[in-house]
Amino acid sequence: MKMYFKSLILALAGVLAMTACSNEMEEQLAENGKNGQNVKFSIGVENLSRTAIADGTLVTSFEQNDEIGIFAYDGEKLVSSNVKYTYNGSEWTSENAIAAQDGVKLSYYAYYPYDASVTDPASIKDTVSADQTAGFGKNDMLSARNTEAAAGATNISLKFAHAMAMVQVSLMEGTTSDANATVTLQSILPVTSVNAKDGSVTAASGASVGVAMKKAAESLTYRAVVPEQTIKAGSKLLTIVADGKTFNVTFDADVKYERGKFLQITVNKLNALPDGAEVTISGKLINGWAPGENPEGGETEEVPLIQKVNDFPEVSMDTREFTQESWFQLRNSDGENYAIFDVVDDNSTTWGKAIKLTYDETTLANSWYRGAIGYHHTEPMYVKDTYIYKVTAKIKAETCDDAGKIVSKLAFTCKSKDLETTDRYKCSFAMGTSSDACTVTSLGVTPQKAGTWETYTFYIDFSHIASNVSPDASKVKLSETTEKDYNGFDLRVYTNNSGKKPVIYISDVTMEPYQE
Repeated sequence: MKMYFKSLILALAGVLAMTACSNEMEEQLAENGKNGQNVKFSIGVENLSRTAIADGTLVTSFEQNDEIGIFAYDGEKLVSSNVKYTYNGSEWTSENAIAAQDGVKLSYYAYYPYDASVTDPASIKDTVSADQTAGFGKNDMLSARNTEAAAGATNISLKFAHAMAMVQVSLMEGTTSDANATVTLQSILPVTSVNAKDGSVTAASGASVGVAMKKAAESLTYRAVVPEQTIKAGSKLLTIVADGKTFNVTFDADVKYERGKFLQITVNKLNALPDGAEVTISGKLINGWAPGENPEGGETEEVPLIQKVNDFPEVSMDTREFTQESWFQLRNSDGENYAIFDVVDDNSTTWGKAIKLTYDETTLANSWYRGAIGYHHTEPMYVKDTYIYKVTAKIKAETCDDAGKIVSKLAFTCKSKDLETTDRYKCSFAMGTSSDACTVTSLGVTPQKAGTWETYTFYIDFSHIASNVSPDASKVKLSETTEKDYNGFDLRVYTNNSGKKPVIYISDVTMEPYQE
């Protein structure tokens, strides 16, 4: 669908070929003689709206190659099933046009967009796309019906109505200077079923997904179409990514997305942690959409790129198929338990918790693949402004040798989440202790004093990658990355000492784009 800046009613006309759904229907039409005439449909859309948003309008017209499906019934008897009509830019045509017959009263049921698998106009299943960034016209399900036409009528009007809800998000002036900021609706149940016979829809269902919204060309305005549903109070409402930071928007009351209605969400501030921010939600009428409810208030919270430890699942060897945004405990295999992981309370940290790794082995050297604390980030890295990210962590060690020297060395490496590479451990990003010298793929640090938290800072360069994990720059051959390389990351913390059963701790890990 394509929007224009005026109200529009389309006439369906053309020379249409007569169709039949079965041999029985063909025989019936033959018996009725050759008096059948092609039906002409006059089609309108209530509260027109679907695609263009740059100028703030929501007026819609069909565009070339759009398709609708029409059913025709003689009483309870189906005579034309899911007939496809295609718009060629000036008229609608069909290879199996519906024909009217003298004395036969037909009822018509129609829907958009056309789906060849639909067999019952009372049950048209639809799943909205999770990616509506290129446009949402095909997700804006419409239905129409005419059961009042006279017998033999050849001029039939069909007025379509929206079966979905529309949501608009506006990032107000001053919230961000990032022209490429993205907005995703969260907690969306994507599946519904439309009844074209009575215009009703079923309750939204399916696994909850995020729906990436379409952005206006010239403003930070975003729209998406979703099934009617209620987002419960306290649920994640939006995710906003701007200036390399991620923000979650929640609301302290139920938010309703109502069929045929439009809901405006206005974001007034995007303040970094720990300051908090605010979001205003209001109902608004735009070009015929019925207004939604008018809730006020809300809360925006920045989501750290690396979140504090909550879930701490165990992962064996290959992390490429691990899809959870969380810390994890990596073991070389399920049966090896020389790496002992714990999450311990620690009120001296911001997290209030720390991750502890005890390497319970005196003969084997640990490594990034044998036993490691890991963090898995599921989203692509924001590299529009910089490829360099600054990582800061609190680190602590316990184990000392007989002379009191700390042997609990910590090491860091950051793996690519490239799912296409056959070698599961092929790629590690460039790292360094300064932003302008990321020349290795592993960094080691030994705390100065046992049992004391220390702050350690290093840098990751997501523009360069190597095929091995090494702290020796002479052994690291770096090459430029592609987008698939930094489509998420796998950060690992481990200890590579042996002989003294080293114990390490880590907490309060942060990662952010580096700005000089």
